[in-house]
Amino acid sequence: MAESRSKEKSPVEQDRLRRRKIILFSVLTVLTLFCVYLLTSYLDKTKHGEKWTPFAFLFGTTAEPTLPISPTIPLDVLLSIAEAGTGTAPVSSVPVSTETETDAVITSEETVPPESVTEEPTEEPTTEEPTTEEPTTEEPTTEEPTTAEPTTEETTAAPLPTEGPTTEESVPTTTEETEPFEETDLAAHLKEAGFSEDQLVGTQLVAVRCLDEAHCTLYFFDKTEDGWTMAAAVPAAGGYFGAGGLSAEKLPGDQTTPAGYYPLGPAYGMLPSAVTKMTYHQFQSGDVWVTDPSSAFYNSLQNNHDPAADWSQSLSLLTQDETYKYAVLISYNCPEPDPALGTAIFLNAGPQAATDGSISLKEATLFTLLQWLTDEDDPHILIYQGRNR
Repeated sequence: MAESRSKEKSPVEQDRLRRRKIILFSVLTVLTLFCVYLLTSYLDKTKHGEKWTPFAFLFGTTAEPTLPISPTIPLDVLLSIAEAGTGTAPVSSVPVSTETETDAVITSEETVPPESVTEEPTEEPTTEEPTTEEPTTEEPTTEEPTTAEPTTEETTAAPLPTEGPTTEESVPTTTEETEPFEETDLAAHLKEAGFSEDQLVGTQLVAVRCLDEAHCTLYFFDKTEDGWTMAAAVPAAGGYFGAGGLSAEKLPGDQTTPAGYYPLGPAYGMLPSAVTKMTYHQFQSGDVWVTDPSSAFYNSLQNNHDPAADWSQSLSLLTQDETYKYAVLISYNCPEPDPALGTAIFLNAGPQAATDGSISLKEATLFTLLQWLTDEDDPHILIYQGRNR
C-alpha cells in the first residue's frame, strides 16, 4: 500500500504538469498560426508579383508603394496644343517670366509683341542710323523686280473657287451611297434594274440582285390585290451567277449570265416527279441540251437517240454531281433562238460557286421554289446588277 501511494503524484505535481501542457499547447497554437500567416503572405505576394518580406514589420520598414510615372510633356508641345485649341498665339506665356523688369515699359505698347520691343532698343543706337540710309538707295531697285508678287497672288487665288464646288458635289454622292436598300420593296429592285412595274407580266416574280464575286441574292414576289409583296412561302436566298459576270449581249461560251427579264419554265429533274405545279420533265438516258449553233435544235432539249440528231455539241443533263437533280429553265433566247446569243441558262442546284452562266442555288431552296411556282401565275425572272452599299 505504501508503494502504490508513493507512485501516485501529489496534487502540486499534477498542477505543474497541467500548466506545462497548457503552455505547450499555447506555443504550438501560436506557431501554427504564424506558419499559416507566413504561407498566406507568401502566396498573396507571389500571386501579385511582389517581393515577399514577412519580417519587415519587425525592423520597422515597409515597402513603399510605387507611384505611376507620369510622362513629361515638353513646353513647346503644350504651347502648340493650346494654340490649336484656342486659335491664339501663345507668345505672352513665355516672355512674362523671363523679362519681368521690362513689363512696365511694355505696358504702354500692349499691341506690340515682346520680341520686337526688345530688338528695337538694341538696334537703334548702333545699326539703325546707317541702315536707314542704305535701304533708301536699295528701295527703288528692290521694288521694281517685286512687281511679280501680285501675279503669284492671283494664281494662288484662282484655284480657290474650284475647290468649293468639288466639296459640294461630293456631299450628295455620299448621301446616295448611304441610302438603305429596301429589299422587301419591289420598286427598289425595279429602280436599280431600270425597269418599270408596267412591264411586268404574270403574278410571280423572281428578282435576282447580282453583286460582285459572282454572288447574288434572290427575292420572290407575289402580285395580290394590294400590289406586289414578298412571297411568304419562299424566303430570300443566296446564289451564284456566271464567272464572266452579267451581260446585256451574251455570247456563246463567255460564261456570262444574261441580264434582263425572262419567263420561267418548264421544270426538269432526275427524279420521276417533283412537288410542283409547273410542267415537269424527267431526264431520260441520252437527254442533252443542244449547244451547237449550226444545229436546227439549238438551245432546246433533245435526245441523242433521235434519228434526226444533227448536232456535234451538247450538254449532258444526267451528270454525276447532280447539278440538274432539279432545274428550272430561264427562257433566254427562246423559243426562236439566235445562234450568236448563247444557250442553256437554268436555275439549278449546282455547286455554290461561280457558274458557266446559269444561276446556282442550294437544293433546299430550289425544292421550295418548285413548290411555289405555278404555270397559271406565269412566273418571270428579273436579273440585274445591284449596287454595293
